[in-house]
Amino acid sequence: MQPAEETLPESGPAQQTPCCSSARWWWAGVLVSIAVGYFGYRYVANLGSTSKATSHPGVGSPVPAMRFAPLVGANKEVSTSSLRGNVAVINFWGTWCPPCRREFPHLVALGKKLASEPRFRLVAVSCGSNVESELRQETADFLQSQQAELPVYWDPDNQARAEVDRTIGFDGYPTTLVVDAKGVIRGVIVGYTPGDETVLEHLVRTLLDEAAG
Repeated sequence: MQPAEETLPESGPAQQTPCCSSARWWWAGVLVSIAVGYFGYRYVANLGSTSKATSHPGVGSPVPAMRFAPLVGANKEVSTSSLRGNVAVINFWGTWCPPCRREFPHLVALGKKLASEPRFRLVAVSCGSNVESELRQETADFLQSQQAELPVYWDPDNQARAEVDRTIGFDGYPTTLVVDAKGVIRGVIVGYTPGDETVLEHLVRTLLDEAAG
């Protein structure tokens, strides 16, 4: 009697074991979890990234009537009424103020980033001496030391700051107001800490998108 022939498996792709299949699904689940976690974090971070600016009690108030006279690099007066229809950043700062000096390069950078945006206005208001000639020289010297080209205005007789103080409070330098196209204050930042520039830019871009929509 002939011994039964041994049956060999057909040649071809190796059969995937349950172990390998489970491992592949496990890694797929890990990657999906990482992706969901990352984009979820980014979403929450974006929601909260403007909270420092938008938590001020003055947010939601109409911007008070203010006028700013040209000081260095500007040739005509700016008023809050002339800013209607634009997203405006009004920054009260001084050459004598350490946090203002730390913030200033970021303001210049923001102005450059949004230079081609027709609906954006940056109003830098130099605060210091009430003597126009003295303030102009101090400001011009500072701009030269920073190698910065930026139109700068001033607040004669502190009238604009008095209006801000009367309506929402003026608590120190620098003070930055972010005003939407309808003339409503949408953000207030008092002082400067690293990272404020990111908060400011995010809020401005959000309001620009809102105005365009």
